[in-house]
Amino acid sequence: MVDAIILVVPVLAAVRFPAAWYVVLPLVLLYYPVMESSRWQATLGKRYCRLTVVTTRGKRISFVRALVRYLGKYLSGSLFGIGFWIIAVRSDRRGLHDLIAGTLVVWR
Repeated sequence: MVDAIILVVPVLAAVRFPAAWYVVLPLVLLYYPVMESSRWQATLGKRYCRLTVVTTRGKRISFVRALVRYLGKYLSGSLFGIGFWIIAVRSDRRGLHDLIAGTLVVWR
């Protein structure tokens, strides 16, 4: 929810001022990959919840891996949400996007 609240402000601005989409669209598309591959290893929402995104070996993820993870969320959702629902039944709590990218979300 924290990340959605953060991103809704620029999106609403772009709805009001269509030319703003040239700035807002890259911002929205790169928010997750940039933040999760940064030194923090988390978006502001994950950081608030004390969560970190790491590789399966516990290392910081690269920008490319974070981008693959982000795009994998669209695949997870497009399959009727099954990619997200498997988080509830897997013992390691990894979604389809995490399996594709080779990532884990862990407590800090």
